Amino acid sequence: MALLREYTMGDKPIQIQLFSDTDESKAPGFSFPATNYEDPNFNIGIPVFSIHGNDDHPQGAGPEGALCALALLSTAGLVNYMGKFDLPLNDADAQNSGIAIRPVLLQKGNTKLGMYGVGNVKDARMHFELRSNRVRMFMPRDKDDWFNILLVHQNQHVALLQIQGKEFQLTPIPLRSVRPFVLDEVVLSEMAEEEGFDLTDQMEIANFLKARVNALIDQAKRPMRRAKR
Repeated sequence: MALLREYTMGDKPIQIQLFSDTDESKAPGFSFPATNYEDPNFNIGIPVFSIHGNDDHPQGAGPEGALCALALLSTAGLVNYMGKFDLPLNDADAQNSGIAIRPVLLQKGNTKLGMYGVGNVKDARMHFELRSNRVRMFMPRDKDDWFNILLVHQNQHVALLQIQGKEFQLTPIPLRSVRPFVLDEVVLSEMAEEEGFDLTDQMEIANFLKARVNALIDQAKRPMRRAKR
């Protein structure tokens, strides 16, 4: 929150216009706008639009029950939360709701950008919705004039996207803080014969496994060392 306050708030003029309906993501029962830079009570210099991931997905069901960290940041006026799909309250709602993806429509100069946000959805539900043909993506009337982006959750890269009309340039930026994951399999009976340790000696087994884990930790650190060079 401190980083968002430090680097996104300020008197820098906002040069983008919002053309989509913001009431869909607005907090129900309150008068302040859903988009933070349109709120006269805030000075926003760099607006941030964000979807949720698998570690911060909404908990609870229904529009009032689903709550996540981004919902709190959005209510506080620090980010603009998009790509949220409420879980159905009951089986009847689940059979009739589906997933509706509405774009955030922004324009700067002659460049029109449509951002379709899809926050993390459990695999079972997304599989069901896709097979049932119940995923709907809404489009603006002048759909051919817009540059469209589908935002999904992943953890390998961020990217700098520069857009001019329908032309774009994408510069990937590898994440250096991603927690590496290394998986290995050990068959003790085979390794005892290969390494020459006694399967009945618990200390020898523990020392072997400790050495193997340390080797895997060192293996996981190598890509991070290369990225820092």
